[in-house]
Amino acid sequence: MAAMHSLFPLMLPLDINQLKYDGFIQVKDKEFRLRIEIPKDKSLKNLRLYGDWQLVHHLRGYEDLVKTRLQSVPDVTTFMIELQNIVQSTIDSAQTPEAIIETLDTSVFPRVIQDIDDIGWHRVTYVDSSFCKFHFTSMDSGKREHTLQVNISSKYPQEVPDCTVDLPQSFVPQWSEQTSLKQLLQQFEEFIEQFNDLWFQLEEFDQRTVVIEPENPRKSDLSRRVFLGNHTSIQMTLDPSHPRMCPDCRFLGADHVVTPLRKLLNAALSNWDMTATVLNNIERVLNIKFPEPSSQTKQDLSDECGICYTYRLDIGIPDAVCDNTQCSRPYHKSCLYEWLRSLSTGSDKFGFNNATGECPYCGTNITIQKPS
Repeated sequence: MAAMHSLFPLMLPLDINQLKYDGFIQVKDKEFRLRIEIPKDKSLKNLRLYGDWQLVHHLRGYEDLVKTRLQSVPDVTTFMIELQNIVQSTIDSAQTPEAIIETLDTSVFPRVIQDIDDIGWHRVTYVDSSFCKFHFTSMDSGKREHTLQVNISSKYPQEVPDCTVDLPQSFVPQWSEQTSLKQLLQQFEEFIEQFNDLWFQLEEFDQRTVVIEPENPRKSDLSRRVFLGNHTSIQMTLDPSHPRMCPDCRFLGADHVVTPLRKLLNAALSNWDMTATVLNNIERVLNIKFPEPSSQTKQDLSDECGICYTYRLDIGIPDAVCDNTQCSRPYHKSCLYEWLRSLSTGSDKFGFNNATGECPYCGTNITIQKPS
């Protein structure tokens, strides 16, 4: 009865033979008192139900439907799932019993319950009230926890379940009518192993550098924007199939700072060491040492935009800097572009793809490309 306990934790067995249950059934954030008595021969045809007045009210007019379901379900857990769905349907809309019957497929629930029994209910972290959506937890060889979200239809197992994952690439399972949920989970676990080195590379940046973006990296994130100092950063996007190759790099900051770094990187591509980590390679070819996480560097990189006086917008954080080393004021590109555009009075200062003007703080000439 592991399935009964996992799906209906508020229904407690009253005897060692688990023929009597008492507790609550949850439907749409509501709890209804329910008592179940199963005869000694364990025949569900003569099962007796006792509910509170609210549950009785919702099931009024559906008594024959409940009795019909008792005649066809193989076990009490399957009946509880169907009872939950019936009550939810009566709450959602004024469906007739005939309409509700059409939405129930008694052949699906026992197969799903058996599949999850084979997996182990301790691997299930979420089940929705319709018993169609499940979240399974898994651990890769690097001790990272993953979640496989599975949504089955009434055509299960003929139709492949819809799978939602947080991974760098889409997970497309191999499926047939004979495939079980346990086999589906095994395919998922084999699939995630190919990204172990990718996550190792990215985690090294998360642990040893000041990562500006993303704030809360997901397993599907391939990029890291890392603080270099002096209002400068590098954004790196790794190839999930070849995580130790030189990533796609973009330097953000004043031209007089990022131009030499860009030249160093381009000149050293032929000396890239595929046996070293990406972090070690970047430090070696740029001849730098990434600042380590500290309150000082965190404060340094959180300078607000000199126009909107905000650090983070929906478009991101400041990604343009005044070239004047005595100023180095950071801006959001979109803010600076619109500022220069609003002040432009001649076509020579405003083109189709860029705007030219003066830094709002120091007056140094500044040119910004139109944000994409």
